[in-house]
Amino acid sequence: MQRSHVPIQEWCWAVDLVATLTPGLSALPWQRQLGRGSCRRAWVMLNRLCLGMVNDSRTTRPDVVEADGILIDGPVKHLRGRGVIRGPDTSLVVWAVQIVSYRDTNGASREQAGRLRLALD
Repeated sequence: MQRSHVPIQEWCWAVDLVATLTPGLSALPWQRQLGRGSCRRAWVMLNRLCLGMVNDSRTTRPDVVEADGILIDGPVKHLRGRGVIRGPDTSLVVWAVQIVSYRDTNGASREQAGRLRLALD
């Protein structure tokens, strides 16, 4: 976006489109979604945003992932203990942890937690 003649509002709209639209969208329909500018302008913006999202130092997908989840209940009026099954304020929390295998200084195979992803519904 630096040294660009495109207004910042158009860049923000473009970032929103990249984040919400289907991957693999070509520049022409993308330019129609933006509503102004040329197809070349949309192509340049799309390519700059895609290049900015690439992380060269990222690793491949992990071989082993452990996932789990839990329902967390909110307060329910007039009910306590085991009688509370599910209240209106129940939230689902899901997590996934990458399991990384390595060899310690003695040569024994070990595992440790790697990257963690959380999702709250």
